[in-house]
Amino acid sequence: MPRPLSGMFKSVTGLFGSSPKSTSTISITKQARRSNSQSSVVSQKLKTAIKIQRPEKLELETFETLAAQIQQSVAIIRDHLKEKNIPEPTFGKVDSPSLPRDKEIKEARQVLNESLYALQALNQYDRFEYIKEKFFVMSQVIAFMVILEYKIPHVMDPNGGPMHIAEICEKANCADEHKLIEHTPFSHELREQTKADFLYSGEILHRSLMEIPNAMRKWPNSSDTRESPFNIAYNTKDTFFEHLWKDAELTRRFNSGMTGVTSSSLAYLRTSYPWSDLGKAVLCDVGGGRGHVSAEIARVAPDLTFIVQDGAPVVAEGEKYFPADLKHRFKFMAHDFFERQPEKADVYLFRQVVHNHEDERAIKMIRNLLPHLTPGKNGSGGRVLIMDDILHPTQYRPPTVQFTVQQNLNMIAILNSKERTFNNYKELFNRADPRFVTRQWGAGGPQACEVIEAWLE
Repeated sequence: MPRPLSGMFKSVTGLFGSSPKSTSTISITKQARRSNSQSSVVSQKLKTAIKIQRPEKLELETFETLAAQIQQSVAIIRDHLKEKNIPEPTFGKVDSPSLPRDKEIKEARQVLNESLYALQALNQYDRFEYIKEKFFVMSQVIAFMVILEYKIPHVMDPNGGPMHIAEICEKANCADEHKLIEHTPFSHELREQTKADFLYSGEILHRSLMEIPNAMRKWPNSSDTRESPFNIAYNTKDTFFEHLWKDAELTRRFNSGMTGVTSSSLAYLRTSYPWSDLGKAVLCDVGGGRGHVSAEIARVAPDLTFIVQDGAPVVAEGEKYFPADLKHRFKFMAHDFFERQPEKADVYLFRQVVHNHEDERAIKMIRNLLPHLTPGKNGSGGRVLIMDDILHPTQYRPPTVQFTVQQNLNMIAILNSKERTFNNYKELFNRADPRFVTRQWGAGGPQACEVIEAWLE
């Protein structure tokens, strides 16, 4: 199996092992407003640079330094919301807005999350209590599963009003307690079916994660996808995807869930790469599911046409649910990406596909494209784009780095594969063909929105 131990330690609390370094100062541009309350003079916007001071190492953080970072970050976010006349998020209303995905507050949000996370770790009577809190997170997962099993978000008042637990349980056909329950902005999110399907289909992952230690003992150093923790959990020789495709409802939930889990990052996807610069070109979305990612790209690159490839049941769903206003620019086709690529395209996109496979299989996927790629400067002869969760173990602090580290464990559990660093991808392309040149777009962006671009020269 891939070596997961260091990643496991970081994913548990984010505080094990050596601490990643951080730049000592982060510059964040803030919109400041001067106003004269005694006159009707229009407020003047002034751009000022706020420096959030941070110790270079996590070990040097204190209550005081973390509190200062939190205060400064909140001020930047608050002022930006006021400047844009956007209401602050609250717990009071189910339709309370989330923070906007504005680049002006991106770094402030990152610093705020990292500082809150570190402060929580320091604010403990007993360090083992903190470890136990992380250990028992599975209880929350089970609670989610029960809530989704009984469709609780769908039987509650959609307007967020309180309901007696007896009424909820009567509608959901479950046991009751004498309590009042009402929607929060978070539980209200689960009324959206794709997001509920994502959490519901997580049962396979949770069972598989528990078998990682057993798989490491049974198949040391194996990268065979049929020797994964999933295979132990389900006592099968099928791969995860073979198991999935044997169950139509499980396949539907998985595909729906993938649409839901990626929807939150699609706004970033539009700007993570200069899609419109591709001009009149054909983009082949390999392993593109229902085509939801390409649909998002299509809206910012009107000259692109698309081919979406995946397993036959998946592309059938894509054709069924695809937005009508984009259908004339799309072609769906069943294709096994371990076979030679039958379609000529200018761009081949793999989004959250390559990380499902160990190195040799990933290299085979890339080599299957070579007959359609010709050498040329800056991708003029065709290019390959990979969008996965790029590991940045030395650049960011928890929890910014935590999602990708945990996702690495998920890949091990389900497919015996792994997430990769930029250099890992560079090496992967070099092994596929030494003529490949690689570069990275959107470094430090949200999960699966960073782009590894490669072409032959």
